[in-house]
Amino acid sequence: MPFDDARFAEAFRARGTHVAGVYRAVTRTRSWPERLLVWTVALLLFVPAVALVTLLLVAGVVFFAALLLVAWIRSLLSGVFPRRTGRSSNIRVIRREGP
Repeated sequence: MPFDDARFAEAFRARGTHVAGVYRAVTRTRSWPERLLVWTVALLLFVPAVALVTLLLVAGVVFFAALLLVAWIRSLLSGVFPRRTGRSSNIRVIRREGP
C-alpha cells in the first residue's frame, strides 16, 4: 500500500494535535511507515511541551525553597548581626539641654 500523506495530513488537521487525536490517528493507520511518522510527530510535539512544564515547575519550587532558606538564615543571624534600621543608625545623637 503506498503511503498516503494527504490522508494523514487531513487526519491531523481534523483531530488537532491533542493526545486523543494522535492516539486515534495511530490506531487507525495500518502500515508501519505511517505509524512511525505519527509517533515521531507526537514525540516531537509532546515531549518538549512536557519537559518545559516540568522545568518551570521545578524552577519554581527551587526558587521558593531558596527564598525560604535565605529567610531562615537571616533569622538565625539576626541575633549575631542585628539589622541596621536607617542611614544613621550607627551615629549617636547628642541632645543638649537648654539654649
